[in-house]
Amino acid sequence: TENRSKVDVWVRVNGGGTTGQAGAIVLGIARALEAMDPGLHHTLSDPPPEGGPAKRPWQKPHLPNLTGTEQAYRPPGHTLKGGQRAAGTGDYEPWTPD
Repeated sequence: TENRSKVDVWVRVNGGGTTGQAGAIVLGIARALEAMDPGLHHTLSDPPPEGGPAKRPWQKPHLPNLTGTEQAYRPPGHTLKGGQRAAGTGDYEPWTPD
């Protein structure tokens, strides 16, 4: 905010949609302000809280990727889980062209 009196912005755009133009303008202004003061690169209006943002009610706790380990999920009938699949119901009819 201390740079507000030091900067005067005039923008002229051509082509593209208004959303893309607005994004390009914001990026250009941000890069110009960072060029004036490199300390702005990692500046946030409000720093994140200690320990990160609060978890949402629907978020589950983090589970590590167990692929390739003994604890990896293996569906029923998997060869590493005994290899015994449930018998088919016999109601499957494959598609054939008429």
